[in-house]
Amino acid sequence: MEIVKRFKSKKNNVYLVKSNGDFKVLKKYSDESNFNKEKSFYDILRGENIKIPNVIKENNKEQSMLFEYIGYKTAVEIIENYELESKEDECIKLILKIYKWLKDFHSVPYIEENKLCFFDLSLRHFIIYRDEIYGIDLESIREGSLSLDVGRMLAMYMYYDEIKSDFKLKVLEKVKENILEEGLIRPEDLEYSIRREEEMIKLRRDIH
Repeated sequence: MEIVKRFKSKKNNVYLVKSNGDFKVLKKYSDESNFNKEKSFYDILRGENIKIPNVIKENNKEQSMLFEYIGYKTAVEIIENYELESKEDECIKLILKIYKWLKDFHSVPYIEENKLCFFDLSLRHFIIYRDEIYGIDLESIREGSLSLDVGRMLAMYMYYDEIKSDFKLKVLEKVKENILEEGLIRPEDLEYSIRREEEMIKLRRDIH
């Protein structure tokens, strides 16, 4: 197995590898509990109405997982390009696709019954492949609601470069409008989740 490149990851060692002429993603976990947790959630979500990469192989001894490679065009990269090119409608559509992914995630019986949320809503955890959204990194799943996930996702969006730009503020308002029209999330819950995540982002990044 040949290592082609290393992907950016704060918690684990993640590589693009080549094996038998095909590209795959190798993830080596720094923590055994995260390895076991992610492995369990891939088992739970497999076969549900939600897009995640296929697991090719698990190695308990090395605490690693080998995934299919579906490309590495993250939502962040695409959204940043949309802003550079002033493509407001396309940006709104993409964020609403991520929202749809989150709704599907929260509709999974195990997730719904145990009142869990995806929680780590970095837009780097969403890959666009053949116009579909795939979620990756399941090790942060914990107790929480759809409104918490959506609020965190929208707050994260606002704090990519350029932070809270006019473009982002316009996109945010239109995305919120679309989401609230569905009636699944109360306006006050969404605002609370956005505000709370903003405070956490400022603390993490030491923004005053």
